[in-house]
Amino acid sequence: MTKPEHKNDFEALYNLRDPGPYYRGLEPADYRMPGVVSGLIRACGERLRAARRQDARPLRLLDIGCGFGAVGTLLRYDIGMRDLFTYHGGHSQADRGPSAWEADKGFLAGKKRDVPPMEIAGLDIADRALDYAKSIGAIDQVFAENLVANDPSPALIDWLATTDIVMECGALAILYEPGFRRMIEASVPNRPWFLLCPRPDADRTPVVETLNRLGYQVEELLAPTDYRKCLSAREEAEVISVAAKLGREGADAYSGGYLQVPILLFRHQDDCDASVSDLLQGWRDEGANS
Repeated sequence: MTKPEHKNDFEALYNLRDPGPYYRGLEPADYRMPGVVSGLIRACGERLRAARRQDARPLRLLDIGCGFGAVGTLLRYDIGMRDLFTYHGGHSQADRGPSAWEADKGFLAGKKRDVPPMEIAGLDIADRALDYAKSIGAIDQVFAENLVANDPSPALIDWLATTDIVMECGALAILYEPGFRRMIEASVPNRPWFLLCPRPDADRTPVVETLNRLGYQVEELLAPTDYRKCLSAREEAEVISVAAKLGREGADAYSGGYLQVPILLFRHQDDCDASVSDLLQGWRDEGANS
């Protein structure tokens, strides 16, 4: 297809067996969030795990809307988004398919980060993208589920029963109701923490209300930060208009050419002993540059 000019254009690029068209489409927008979120998890993950429990099990994560596994890739391998853009931009425009997955694993070989063990699951409706993410070692468990239409599967509920962090990089715009509510309610006994990055044009009120009702408190882990550039003047105008209707205007929605998203941490009221500043010791904004 031609160069994406709107977020909806990625529907044609999101569930392929080759992530190349997706990364090539995003490169002009300098999509940063997987780098930001993976850096946060590496900085505070072990302290978070220790704050929740004392056993030695690996940190367990669920990445909502994980797609081709960018967050897991950056968590486990010493590369950044810009490296992914450059690598996938060097291939032909044709769909490379599963036969190229070994080459992609070879690209990552020798780049493993020295990080504590962690178990990562990916939740997405894009089954082909999930297969790719698992094949390169970005995620360990896949859940190809549509929570907008269906309740969480027994397997997903089992994962939620022991997961530590549920995270997303902007996927919640279409999941707030009813999908995200279903997942939150299924996780109630375990009380995982939620690391959310709501886009300025997404109504976050329903999920905040649901989490508040279940005893969660919201904290701004990071002030609004660069998410990505708009893909066109049309998309920019639309996002700013929708964000304004939701009460987010000016620099809270769009600044320096980038959409702005806050990084919100939801913890159950019984799990708030460690301060946000303590959790963030050693963190730096890696974005696209690491």
